[in-house]
Amino acid sequence: MSMSLPSAPTPLGSQDIFSYLQKLPSDSLTQLYGDTSRGSFVCKAILQYLPDTARQVILRLVLCGTEATFPVQDILTLWTKPGVQNRSVISSSLEWMTRMQVIELVDETSAVKQQQQPVDKNQQNDANKHIRIKPQFFNGIKQSLTSLNSTPWAEYSLVEQTALYQARLEKHKESGKKLPASPPSMAELEMYTQSRWDSVLHYLVGSDHDPPPAVVIHFLEKTGLMQEDPEYSKSSSSDTPPLVITSKGYEFMLQDVHEQLWSFIVEYLSTMESHSKCDEIRQEALLFLLCISYCRVGSAYPASSLTEFGKILMKDFSQFGLLYVYKLSSSMTLFYPTRVAVNFIATGSCSFSSTGRKGRESSVHSILTPSSAATKALEAALSFSDPSKSSHLAVIVQTNFQVCAYTTSEVHMSMLGLFCDV
Repeated sequence: MSMSLPSAPTPLGSQDIFSYLQKLPSDSLTQLYGDTSRGSFVCKAILQYLPDTARQVILRLVLCGTEATFPVQDILTLWTKPGVQNRSVISSSLEWMTRMQVIELVDETSAVKQQQQPVDKNQQNDANKHIRIKPQFFNGIKQSLTSLNSTPWAEYSLVEQTALYQARLEKHKESGKKLPASPPSMAELEMYTQSRWDSVLHYLVGSDHDPPPAVVIHFLEKTGLMQEDPEYSKSSSSDTPPLVITSKGYEFMLQDVHEQLWSFIVEYLSTMESHSKCDEIRQEALLFLLCISYCRVGSAYPASSLTEFGKILMKDFSQFGLLYVYKLSSSMTLFYPTRVAVNFIATGSCSFSSTGRKGRESSVHSILTPSSAATKALEAALSFSDPSKSSHLAVIVQTNFQVCAYTTSEVHMSMLGLFCDV
């Protein structure tokens, strides 16, 4: 059963999962890093998010341990190549890592730990500022570097899935029961995700199509993507005004699917604020999302390895197309991360911002390159011999404003029709 949702709308506010993490209390971050079985994957994600030079700083601090401290000024001058740009990247990275509870500032003159303040190399007392890595992050990244586990949960490969299915098939044949469905193929996982989001877009544009799950419709209204039709006149007291797309909904349709997905995830996380165990559920959700990115598309993972909250999240995330849930038997349920879920972190926002002394926010460094999987997906769409199986869309707008579209997708045609009407 999905968790109940409050009726009060909550504003969206984070561009990606890393900007969301920055807004969490320090205790919440250290709990994520300190999780016994999955904290190492959170630390690995943080490390991969940083620019190359900042990663070198982290790895040096890890090798030196939690007791070793280093002057900030030495890191800015001796640990990097000469140049204003390199120092700017490191300075901004140190500031970001301080906020993320990766490192902490120590005043060596008084041997008293200072409050967690952003690093500012222009302050007069910078000569006394030293940094050291925090124990929770140190333990997590050390476990990540030394562990042989490449995935956060036990993994069933395609061969193992086939063996499990064949064994189950034999039991059903002997008992005369209805044969179970076969495990999903890679193509079926792609179609599953596409169908989930096509149903959302169809519903937004008001086309005659199967509606998405009720929880998704509720989210569309809560996030302001749809609203009750203001021009609707009730014919009877029992009539409910239909939902129509808003200006925010138009912008949503033009976003990348990963940006659309993150909008839903943020709203999902905000609905937990009214729950009595809000912090525990939010922590489990963040751990789940970060761990999914280290899974493999096509591999299966047992639901029995999840916590009780994790099993609820598994069902809810399947509504968004993040996971495919497959029930092999009454005692064994598997979940399959989709390509969108596995690329969830890599295809998010690729930069972080640092705030200067005058309050300006500037993009400092491109952290991650676009996912190669996304590029391959586009190439695969263009290479389909059968256009009906490709989601590719080509649109030409002529000088006389005539619109020509080359697509076989019904949702693309509905979206184009809606925009042309506007």
